[in-house]
Amino acid sequence: MLATALAAPLAAFAVDLAPALPGSYGTGGGSDALFVKIDDNWQGSTVLWDEATQTFGSGQPVSTFAWGTGIWGITDWHALIDQPVGQSAVIERWTGIASQVNFGNALYNDMYSSQWGSTLPLPLSESETNWLSRFDGYIRITEKSHYNFGVLYDDGFFF
Repeated sequence: MLATALAAPLAAFAVDLAPALPGSYGTGGGSDALFVKIDDNWQGSTVLWDEATQTFGSGQPVSTFAWGTGIWGITDWHALIDQPVGQSAVIERWTGIASQVNFGNALYNDMYSSQWGSTLPLPLSESETNWLSRFDGYIRITEKSHYNFGVLYDDGFFF
């Protein structure tokens, strides 16, 4: 099914958008951004793993396995994104305005930027693993048309 979806024309995935409130509106400076660095040794994930079938979704929490450190899924994101520094596994937070939603770690830029394009560096001082982000804002649509929104990721995302 995934192969079929990937083979479909991009237009099939386009979202038809029309201005909801026609008129002239000023542009903003970007989206509200939040980045949260999680301790790499955090072992609190509630994402389920079935060791016998080597699949996610049932079994025991990933955190019960010796290798189960770090962030494993959306339940972890929900549990950690709004926690203050020093509580749970949060060791750093950054909030600000992001003029682009295009961030990645140095490893990505070193290995893949020539193929997929470079990203902005993370606004965190800690190591660039086990981090969460959230972007809030509006997209200014000035013309009725078809639009595609996409994400290049390796660990997961949701809209």
